[in-house]
Amino acid sequence: MKNYSYPIIEDWSQNELVQMIKLFNLTEDAYENGNGTNVSDFINQYNLFRKN
Repeated sequence: MKNYSYPIIEDWSQNELVQMIKLFNLTEDAYENGNGTNVSDFINQYNLFRKN
């Protein structure tokens, strides 16, 4: 695992922050894991973030 710096918006609620971190983690998996990530998991997580 590498050190990454992600944009965090101060106005995000705790729930929004948790959802975005999960999305960042899926993105990391896609780049670092030789198998990539599940597209439907990524889209579902993105949609959860967008709902907030």
